[in-house]
Amino acid sequence: KLLLLLSTIFRDLRFIALSTGELQGIDGIALIVNGVLVQSTEEIEELIELNGYLDATFILVQAKTASSFSLGDMSVFAEAATSFFEDDPVLLANPDVKDHHDLKVCVFDNASRFRRNPQLYLYYVTTGRWDGPVALESHRAKTINRLNETNLFSEVAYLPIGASEVRKWYRKTKTSRMAEI
Repeated sequence: KLLLLLSTIFRDLRFIALSTGELQGIDGIALIVNGVLVQSTEEIEELIELNGYLDATFILVQAKTASSFSLGDMSVFAEAATSFFEDDPVLLANPDVKDHHDLKVCVFDNASRFRRNPQLYLYYVTTGRWDGPVALESHRAKTINRLNETNLFSEVAYLPIGASEVRKWYRKTKTSRMAEI
């Protein structure tokens, strides 16, 4: 299981458990449809019927305990993420990925209900520090361009998350928010 902080997607901070088993390159996949984390095609269909539209966000995560960002590991993640959105991905041998791929197919089968094309967020998380090395920045840009060229997404973001961001997000989950009505 992977515990992922999705503070950039939701206004409130939430932890969501994700799992893709022993897949090489992707540790977590989540699909948010009309603001709801979904885990079945039935949920997607219900949300489309309820809302009359489809607004989807795909989130893929690779998490490493390494103290630095690795071009090799980031490349494996990028290739796995790109493969996930192909018509016949190599990754489907993994049952967790197959289930999420079925969700992806359901989303794109209902493209006529899109308010906009889905968003895609790729998170590469380590305990290291991101200082934007040229080779890694170039790799990120190429991955984003490659995914944008598919014309599947309204937005593609490939976000390196280091120890300081993880700490900041964790602390925010410990800060209580109160509202007075």
